[in-house]
Amino acid sequence: MSLLSASSGIGSRVGPPGGSRAADRLAALLRGGELELPPPGQGATAVRWARLAAWGRESLPLARLAEGHTDAVAILREAGAEPVPGVRYGVWAARSGGTGAELTGAAGAWVLRGRVRFCSGAPDLERALVVAAAPGGSRIVDLDLSRPGIRRHPDSWRVAGMRDSDTLDVDLDDLELTDLVGEPGFYTERPGFWWGGAGVAAVWLGGAAGIVDDLRERLQGKADPHQLAHLGALHAGLEAVDALLTRTADAIDADPKSSHRTAAWTARAAAEQLCRSVLDIAPRVAGVAALAGGLADRLADLGLYVRQHHGERDLAALGETVLGGTVPGEAPAGRDSAGRDSAGRDSAGRDSAGRRPVTTAVNAWAEALATHAPPPLDPAVGHQVVVAAHPDDETLAAAGFLRAVHAAGGTVELVVATDGEAAFPDASPADRAALGRTRRAELHAALEALGLGDTAVTWLGLPDSGLADREDELTGALAPLLREADACLAPWTGDPHPDHAAAGRAAERAAPVRAHRFAYPIWMWPWMGPDDPAVPWATACEHRLDEPARRAKAAAIERFASQLSAAPDGSPPILPPDVLAHFATGRELFFRVPRPDSAPAARFADLYAGGADPWDTRTSWYEERKRTVVAACLPRPHYAHAAEPGCGLGGLTRVLAGRCTAVTASDYTPAAVAATREVTSGIPGVAVLQAALPDPRAVPDGVDLVVLSEVLYYLSPADVDAVADLLARALVPGGDVVLAHWRGWPAEAPQDAAATHRRILDDPRFDLLVEHVDEEFLLHVLRRP
Repeated sequence: MSLLSASSGIGSRVGPPGGSRAADRLAALLRGGELELPPPGQGATAVRWARLAAWGRESLPLARLAEGHTDAVAILREAGAEPVPGVRYGVWAARSGGTGAELTGAAGAWVLRGRVRFCSGAPDLERALVVAAAPGGSRIVDLDLSRPGIRRHPDSWRVAGMRDSDTLDVDLDDLELTDLVGEPGFYTERPGFWWGGAGVAAVWLGGAAGIVDDLRERLQGKADPHQLAHLGALHAGLEAVDALLTRTADAIDADPKSSHRTAAWTARAAAEQLCRSVLDIAPRVAGVAALAGGLADRLADLGLYVRQHHGERDLAALGETVLGGTVPGEAPAGRDSAGRDSAGRDSAGRDSAGRRPVTTAVNAWAEALATHAPPPLDPAVGHQVVVAAHPDDETLAAAGFLRAVHAAGGTVELVVATDGEAAFPDASPADRAALGRTRRAELHAALEALGLGDTAVTWLGLPDSGLADREDELTGALAPLLREADACLAPWTGDPHPDHAAAGRAAERAAPVRAHRFAYPIWMWPWMGPDDPAVPWATACEHRLDEPARRAKAAAIERFASQLSAAPDGSPPILPPDVLAHFATGRELFFRVPRPDSAPAARFADLYAGGADPWDTRTSWYEERKRTVVAACLPRPHYAHAAEPGCGLGGLTRVLAGRCTAVTASDYTPAAVAATREVTSGIPGVAVLQAALPDPRAVPDGVDLVVLSEVLYYLSPADVDAVADLLARALVPGGDVVLAHWRGWPAEAPQDAAATHRRILDDPRFDLLVEHVDEEFLLHVLRRP
């Protein structure tokens, strides 16, 4: 079967893009039952892909929406669920530039939040499968798009290509959920993930064929030899990719228990190279007159859509596969009735004890670290409390950093939730108890090897492999132990080990608002890939070990002999050499855990208690210099009415009063309001009131200047967006906004200065006038047009 020959009979081109809205055409296809495609892997995958190619041949924006709908239906059915009948679906899974959906909470009480980019069909779709980072691995939400708390940004797509796909950024504002689709990691671990990627290549093939159709029509009876040669080359390319995709579809149908990852990668690479050839050759063949018409739109659509292929990064992964002869994590064909292969592993690669083989090489993570270049984590954190699910977690993940904290004059305290007694599930109760005692001794020996023998260790003695069922108890036990912590370091909640995820969640709940929260991964390294959407690169930071620290860490790991030796039944050790290699690189990765909600007003009341100046705003050179720079960056010599939310003790308020006829200053706390009133008494035009953003009283209507200094990053992303709406409404046309924030990250803040400013800078309702990147603070001035 040929996909393109079949597509010409299924639904050939009906005209150039723009004849009707893609969303309306999608609705018509749904009403006519034409979106009900054969499921992949059940004997008719080529028929399914031929339909996708036909839609791509007709219109790539239409195909983008149709592919999203049909993929969503396939995902739901692969998970044992059914789509809501009669509605249009999409799949929204993008994680770009620190954005992406996040799930917090626990089973039956989830909260979905975050900004998701590139949400095709956002204005018209009724439902979407949203892929969100979550404890234990990414999860899928079947989301009703009519519910409150879903905000679409109508001006977020600013390019010509794929405009008719109605692709927007969408904000999800703390949506409460009870049900999810599939298990943790299901979205990327299922075989259909790779089949769907090859299906997208069929759409690209159709888009390329549509452009060649256009060229063929234009050249009828008037082609010169050079044009004919180009047309012949493009035809050959179409036929080759068509044949490759058809072969891949047949292989999937013949062995639907395998992912066919290599074949999918190969087909996508070949289709992408074909599209690049079409994009290069078609304009030269068609000429200027054709480009002034619909062909230019087709080329723009294809050029943008095919960028879903990750270029050299995907080709490098394919090349590594070619050299190795196998694909890490690709399931073999034969499985027994329990879904296990000849080695006794399930579809996720886990053995009967739940352990997975190493699937990600050290060099893959090294390349990702070089690409993302996470900043260093400052070891000068004061009192550091480390939470571990098992003895050895802290040593594997953070031994070098803990040594650095100690060397910087800080104190380290360790809390271990379990004794790690269930490492070997088939052991007897007596053997488990003995292993628990052994692992306690191993940890103390490891701390001695690190030079941290005086570290206080609190053993909670909760059941190993059972923390998820004791999470509330663990949270209660941690709360008093974390009360005086300046920083809390705990397992990453996305780590693919349920005890680690539970310990991380409990620590996040128990840590006081004043404490910096960081997370460390362990099984992420061998069991996940650096491109997994659950990996929060946007908040990553690292510690690099010098040679003495590397030697000390290696010696400490050697103390955990029970984990390095073969299991009692002769099976491989818990920590085989290929796993240990991930912890011998000299780099330790951590994720800052930002607070999901705005900082509580009570925290600031505590800071200002007793007339305190918690940030030394009256005496510090940083504050004095920042006030001077803010004043120098104001574009106008004089303003009629300024608003200054978060005025603190009034130092900047006095500066603004010299440049403005009227100033409305406000703050969270009565103590700050009283202090500002005192220092501005006698200055005409200054009003000071108690209000917390995004309260509209903090930014009265009709102001022509708003100064937000050291206040906005204490707000949640949703509240920052609400402030943006308030600014757009309250500022007069031509009014200015000043953003000025310390470039560090306060413990109470959900975002740092860069991420906070970016939410306003990306808002099309404001134009950037001034950008100042200081060693210590970030400053932007924007104007409402």
